[in-house]
Amino acid sequence: QVFSGGCRATPPLPPLLQHRAMPLRPIVALLVLALGAVASRVEQRAALEHEARAVARVAERAPENAQDGRSVLKEIRDLVRNTTTKPSKKEFASVFTGLPEYKQASVIRVPVKAEAYEIRLAALSAGKKLLVMRPYMHELLVVDPASIPAGAMASAAAFTPKTLKMYGAVVEVNASIKVDLFLIRSMAVEPVAGSRVGYPNEAEELEYALLREMGAIDDETPVVTTIEDGGMLEGVAFPVGLLSSKVPVDVICTPREKISVQRSLPRLAAIDFDQLSTMRLNSMKVLRHLRSMRARQAQTQLEEVRDFVRSGGESVELSADERELVAVGASELPAFTNAEVIFAPWNRRNYKFRLAALQAGKKLLVIRAELYELLLVDPGNIPAGEIEAAASAAGMRKYGEPVELSAKVKVDLFLIQSFAVDPASGRRVNFPRGLDELEYGVLRAMGAVDEKTVVVTTVGEFQLREDMDLPDSVMCSGLPVDVIVTPQRTLAPENPLPKTFTLDFSKVGPEMYSRYRLLRKLRAEDLRAA
Repeated sequence: QVFSGGCRATPPLPPLLQHRAMPLRPIVALLVLALGAVASRVEQRAALEHEARAVARVAERAPENAQDGRSVLKEIRDLVRNTTTKPSKKEFASVFTGLPEYKQASVIRVPVKAEAYEIRLAALSAGKKLLVMRPYMHELLVVDPASIPAGAMASAAAFTPKTLKMYGAVVEVNASIKVDLFLIRSMAVEPVAGSRVGYPNEAEELEYALLREMGAIDDETPVVTTIEDGGMLEGVAFPVGLLSSKVPVDVICTPREKISVQRSLPRLAAIDFDQLSTMRLNSMKVLRHLRSMRARQAQTQLEEVRDFVRSGGESVELSADERELVAVGASELPAFTNAEVIFAPWNRRNYKFRLAALQAGKKLLVIRAELYELLLVDPGNIPAGEIEAAASAAGMRKYGEPVELSAKVKVDLFLIQSFAVDPASGRRVNFPRGLDELEYGVLRAMGAVDEKTVVVTTVGEFQLREDMDLPDSVMCSGLPVDVIVTPQRTLAPENPLPKTFTLDFSKVGPEMYSRYRLLRKLRAEDLRAA
């Protein structure tokens, strides 16, 4: 109002501005320019700091490649940003629509960005269906040209929120759809191997992985990118983590020609939710739906396994006689005979095994219920006639010595519980609310166990199930068993898997820390060491 002359009841202007000879519009213009320059400098500084942090992360993961990463990033920025020729989008569309892969395609995945407008318009005009993801992976849509009125093709191809709502049909993550061609944007591309650099803060790689999980595309689906000449970086190896993409291309479209790539690099086949931050996951509606669907499928598969196991007997619990038999069978193992320290679960179902270990003179390492504390029960410290009592929960509390997480103790045999187990691979299904993996993870973090520690499980014959096709969220693939003991026999998996399970504190929530004392102590020591 002051500068437009429409001020009514405002405070008096400063003396400098009250002077009639002082023109106001130039002053406003200068102020705006000065503020714009400051904002631009701040933005540039933030961008540089962001890039520096990216390089630092790469340097932290691979120090030997840090210098190469900085030089590659600088080369990419210089070559792409200093491109002198800016071809029109119609030139790209002309080359793209001439591809045999385009002509044979019925459904094409296209970006929602304005740069792909001419390609979208040409595809819709040719009767191609377009699959598009709304920004921030909010919704997956398919646009059918048959549903677009005559004369509205140009506006429909703009893919504004309004036109997407009018002409786009929602595609659920469990829908059956086949995509014939995947068009992806690239900031730079290496034309020999097809490796590429995607644009920062975009989710096209996630979208590709999503479509792979949906079955809409596979490894043979052609991936095409459009790139200006300044973005062609031949012979450059893009460092992993430095904006490098995991979706290499098959065809590169420049404004003048197409370049076919002899691709030998692997592509993303699934989404690793563990690598996504909570904030990013919560902001992407489609990913939330996919994760929920995964959880439901895993739960259904788990219930099927449990129903199968329960159908083998009246209960999944072994009888007292069967527990005696599996304890005897486990105590006859060479690993048991040669062991000095044996780990056994705390609960009642493993009492016979603990008793056999103490009677054989083995030291027994146990973790109290709810991961409260570590105890080492030494049979040499148990009075005569008290061995049977010492194997019980009350006896272990009485005769067990607390073990600190920093203690140097080595476990030779680790007994683990299993609800079901695959005799071919050793993969197992944990008991509901079982803490066996966490117990193993605590001991591994201490250095008490490693991949060479023998892992034994005791189950009934009805708990053996071959070829269990279950996801890792249900199957404990990272902690397979080496020996399976049943009341009737002892067997070793024919195709054993490596033991890779370790505690990942990024997956431990506040509820688990508040509930499990050993996790809190282990995390505290880990932070102190860091």
